[in-house]
Amino acid sequence: MKYSVKSQVLLTEEEFQALEQVSRETGKKISALIREAVEKVYVQGLKNRQIQQAVNSFLTLTPVDIPEEEVRGKDSAEE
Repeated sequence: MKYSVKSQVLLTEEEFQALEQVSRETGKKISALIREAVEKVYVQGLKNRQIQQAVNSFLTLTPVDIPEEEVRGKDSAEE
């Protein structure tokens, strides 16, 4: 993956120490841990909310009556 935006983040000492510990345990760089957290919490969270909104919109659509011949096709209505 190619990164195109650089950002600086100020962390509390506790947050940084936690990241350092996880970094040592997993062998991942702190920057990778932060990117993973952003992806899981914010990027996936946003996608999930968008999907949920689409589902809710679909479920609140007003039902429309469709004549049976249109459901089966006009040819089968003549039989």
